[in-house]
Amino acid sequence: LNAMIAKIYNIQQNYLIGLLKVIIIVGILNTIGLLFLGIDHALFFGFFAAILLIIPYIGVVIGSLVPAVFALATQDNPWYAVGVIAIFMFIQFLEGNFITPKITGDSIGLHPVWVMFALLAGGVLLGFLGLMIAVPLAAVIGVLTRFAISKYKQSSLYKG
Repeated sequence: LNAMIAKIYNIQQNYLIGLLKVIIIVGILNTIGLLFLGIDHALFFGFFAAILLIIPYIGVVIGSLVPAVFALATQDNPWYAVGVIAIFMFIQFLEGNFITPKITGDSIGLHPVWVMFALLAGGVLLGFLGLMIAVPLAAVIGVLTRFAISKYKQSSLYKG
């Protein structure tokens, strides 16, 4: 039982480390995109938006609108703001479909498909809260399932 609890603790810790990696990668991508557009304070806005990814849906909206409004105020052409939104939407697509499932899945031992399924199920069942807890909860369920299977195979009921 102590080994199982230690494994759950380790998975939760690895999840947070994976989330930090995602924030750093997305922050770098955001910053590169903003630098490409010539937006001042690109590093700040890039990582500000990346940190807000912790808040599902709302975070990416706030994180992209702030630099877009800044671009409207400081650039001579409103298309810069459109460019900011487009770049952030593209990076959000990459983050949601490739970066997060791969990195968090690898860090907690879940296949990326299971990570995406957990996020989908968590969002449908519990909404905003479900999105926040879906991946760590799926990892805990995986540990508990593997523990139960190993105990069953050690029992006298197993005929394999």
